Amino acid sequence: MLRIVGLGCCPDDLTEGGKRAILSADKVLLRTGETPASESVKALGVGYSTLDYIYGKSRNFDTLNKNLAAAVAEAAEGITLAYCVDGSVAEDVSAQLLMKKFKKAEVFDGVSKSARAFAAAGVVSCARTAISAYDTDKYKRASL
Repeated sequence: MLRIVGLGCCPDDLTEGGKRAILSADKVLLRTGETPASESVKALGVGYSTLDYIYGKSRNFDTLNKNLAAAVAEAAEGITLAYCVDGSVAEDVSAQLLMKKFKKAEVFDGVSKSARAFAAAGVVSCARTAISAYDTDKYKRASL
């Protein structure tokens, strides 16, 4: 069973559902241990591993996300794995790839990076749009 947990942007963002998913997993795997959000997992006192090593061996972000998803899929075989990403699951490309492969994955979403950025910038309107840098090429081609 794969559980994908969005950690949010800072240690206080982890939801109760996310905590339960992490605490009851056989194994906990962090996309990276190098962000403030990863501190929430460390504070739970559970054992965990990170995928930080994959960053250095990936040529670009597309390859990175495919490599991350492949490593998670392999680690999830036969166990309950909590894969933790910073920000929101909905904004994480590796999580999106995994949700396509694991149709029954449980998702525990977190505070999105775009929501945090809009709040920090004082944008209070619901009429706003966030586009991932991964997708800018798609939008550029569509406007030509």
